[in-house]
Amino acid sequence: MMMLDTNIVIDYSRDNPNAVNFVESLSTLPSVSVITVAEIIQGVREQKRF
Repeated sequence: MMMLDTNIVIDYSRDNPNAVNFVESLSTLPSVSVITVAEIIQGVREQKRF
């Protein structure tokens, strides 16, 4: 099982070529931790404030 770090998820969502290539090269479906999910949600909430 491959667990993705928050930075990889963010970079992938921003179409960073290195992150996209890395994720797409995985031979198994990656997962994320609940901490990563919480960090992503918190980041979206903070961006909506501004």
